[in-house]
Amino acid sequence: MRNAARYWPNRDLHATGALLAAGSDWPVVGLPDPWFGLEGMLTRRNPKGLHPGALWPEQGLDLKTALEVYTRNPARAMGLGHVTGSIEVGKSADMIVIERNLFEVEPDQISKTRVLVTFFEGRVVHGEI
Repeated sequence: MRNAARYWPNRDLHATGALLAAGSDWPVVGLPDPWFGLEGMLTRRNPKGLHPGALWPEQGLDLKTALEVYTRNPARAMGLGHVTGSIEVGKSADMIVIERNLFEVEPDQISKTRVLVTFFEGRVVHGEI
């Protein structure tokens, strides 16, 4: 853990205005699951409990910022911010419906979130309405 003591200085990077972008493969350790990564961005802990303690907890992000790191920011990083990444008139209707309000659960429960419906370009591609 000593070598990893200063990994992912997310809060410091965000404070400088750096564009933080994540996807289902962040962090690139173990499980490719965005809920796993999102929870880790907030708690700085391994949601599966594989590693004890928190990794540089002062670098945890708030939920609003972490959600942007997974939605708007990757679209901007790919030059697609005008097409996708947020729900706005004229943009591709790429979104999910989840079974809980992330702002109403404890951060250490985010990794248990499940997607009920996935829309791509306004069409249901997973689940049912």
